[in-house]
Amino acid sequence: MSENDIAVPGEELCVIEEFVPGAYTYIDERGNVRATVTGVVKRDLKTHDIHVQPIKGRQLPSQGDIIIGKVVAMLNEKVAVVKIYAIQRDNGRLEILKHAYTGLLHVVQASDQPTPNTSIKDVVGIGDIVRARVISVKGPPFLLSMKGQNLGVIYAVCPYCRVELRRRGRVLQCPSCGQIFKRKTPIVD
Repeated sequence: MSENDIAVPGEELCVIEEFVPGAYTYIDERGNVRATVTGVVKRDLKTHDIHVQPIKGRQLPSQGDIIIGKVVAMLNEKVAVVKIYAIQRDNGRLEILKHAYTGLLHVVQASDQPTPNTSIKDVVGIGDIVRARVISVKGPPFLLSMKGQNLGVIYAVCPYCRVELRRRGRVLQCPSCGQIFKRKTPIVD
């Protein structure tokens, strides 16, 4: 976590050996300093103090919310990390978040019909923009699901050519090099 990142309640900020816990933080049973509120992480390198500056009037994603996010990492063959940048409201309007939140997408929640040997890489790729539903807010991070007709990868580029991929049935294809990629795409956009 770097300076000016947003923390949510319970999120690990550092270990006690790195910084002294300040306002709106606590130390857990393992010696990790964690946030008690949603806010901006502040570090004082002179005093080795870390604290969280609360954000007032801030809306966190709620259970059941539809989010728009970007796949930024794969933790392993089963879990992808998604940065949440917007919440899609019932009227279709996007509420852009001032700061991104972190979500996790497990392969079991990534597709309507996963097979036992499915890898998360068969459903999403790094850099993909996804529409997903928040299924748990007990985090951080938020747990996400792409099960449903209107959920899945809504934008992706070819990792080789950097050209936008086009949907061809149930797969995405690069119009430049012809490569085909498996992705879980929405049936209805």
